Amino acid sequence: MVSFWVKGESSQMTELVDTLIDSSRMDPYLEELYGGVSHSDGWGYALYIHRDQGSFIHSKTLNPIFNTIEYTRLSGLTRLIVSSDYSFGFMHSRYASKGMPKGLLSVHPFITTGADGSLIIVAHNGALYGDKLNNDLGGVPGYKTVYPDSYLIAVYLARHTGDMVGALRKLEEYTKTALNTAVLVLNESDGTPRSDLYTYTYIAENLRDDTKYLNYYRMNYVAKEDLQAVVSSTIADKLESLGWLSQDLSPRGDGFHVSFRDGRFKVKRIP
Repeated sequence: MVSFWVKGESSQMTELVDTLIDSSRMDPYLEELYGGVSHSDGWGYALYIHRDQGSFIHSKTLNPIFNTIEYTRLSGLTRLIVSSDYSFGFMHSRYASKGMPKGLLSVHPFITTGADGSLIIVAHNGALYGDKLNNDLGGVPGYKTVYPDSYLIAVYLARHTGDMVGALRKLEEYTKTALNTAVLVLNESDGTPRSDLYTYTYIAENLRDDTKYLNYYRMNYVAKEDLQAVVSSTIADKLESLGWLSQDLSPRGDGFHVSFRDGRFKVKRIP
């Protein structure tokens, strides 16, 4: 998974996307932990791109991101991002957890409408105590038959739009392995367009001393020139070898909040 933000043209976007593709095709940390080799259960993205006016672009497909047919789509997205004034969002390549559905609707991202009328788009890596969260939500239609446990995060956040960071922290209580989450929020409730990106990482406390889990679920902040991102461990390792700055994020709860208001682009660390 990749969450990114960039102000102005980015000469590094192609390198970031290519590394996501390569890491999805072969992920040694995935193989070490779960025995899988690739993230082959579909991929999707959600992007806010601003050039004169704002654009929201999203998609999901059952094709693996490394499928040749997807290169054209990715090339077009990269050109849009490179030509923007401001852009941020995320891309997610899926490896389905055991027992979770594998249809098109189970591919990330998941889109819901918040209690305040905002549009909320979510992608997630990790496993939850989904039955408990589903029960506390009052039963979510399609859970386990159509939608995976990650979809429940979108439903939960849609009900707690007033404090997105607080809601993400509350979801730590339902985390079985990891709560590596990207959330894109679009809101025009007061007539003024607003957009936000939250990227958050948390690893269950009982797994932090297990090297295999920590290797796989570790998230890193990376940067090169004008492009900043939060990426999964395999991607981070590859980017570091290409000269990117790379810093481990805390498994105890860490991340960033990126916002766009009135033509101003701000980034805050989630403490």
